[in-house]
Amino acid sequence: LGIPPDLSQELEAELARGQNEPLRPGYVRLSLPFCTTLEEADYVVAALADIAASAWALLPQYNCSNKTGEWRHTSVFKRFPERRWLTELGWPTAANHTSGAPTSVHKPSLQQQLQGGKSILQTALEDCAHPRHVGGLLEGSIEDPFPRHLRWFALPSEATAFAKGRPVVAAVAVLRPLKYPVAAAEEPVAATAPHQRQAEPPD
Repeated sequence: LGIPPDLSQELEAELARGQNEPLRPGYVRLSLPFCTTLEEADYVVAALADIAASAWALLPQYNCSNKTGEWRHTSVFKRFPERRWLTELGWPTAANHTSGAPTSVHKPSLQQQLQGGKSILQTALEDCAHPRHVGGLLEGSIEDPFPRHLRWFALPSEATAFAKGRPVVAAVAVLRPLKYPVAAAEEPVAATAPHQRQAEPPD
């Protein structure tokens, strides 16, 4: 992650104190299966480009738990709609078994999904300057705020200020992930049919 030794020691000491989990650095690894089509790969790359360029505008819609480091949307920050319990498990019976052909479900194309994501980001950019809810747990609700010089991420309030055209000056830790050189691709060799190959001159 490009963390210098002195910064690494400070981060480790601060994390050992507890209640400062957002400071824990991490990374995301993206893997594409061997069966990925070119269309799917182009879709993933285009989506990543949109996220890298505009996803900062979504920050005012999220809060972060200083105890766990989890970022959650403000609508579900204290609720867990995806959590399921064993008592909710239902068993199939003859009464609720339906026969017949399965109903078809409309699945949007990759381009439709990409356009849908662009619309969400565009709306976020327009609403960012006037958020209905600015994430507060990282700014005012925590009892023991972490040192600003160790923070390596932006806050929702900084995203709002940036959207309003205000200067954003934050003393944050700068991480410089290592960049590995990309080997130059070899020049492709055009394949020729046997009848197109020139006969070699006789010795």
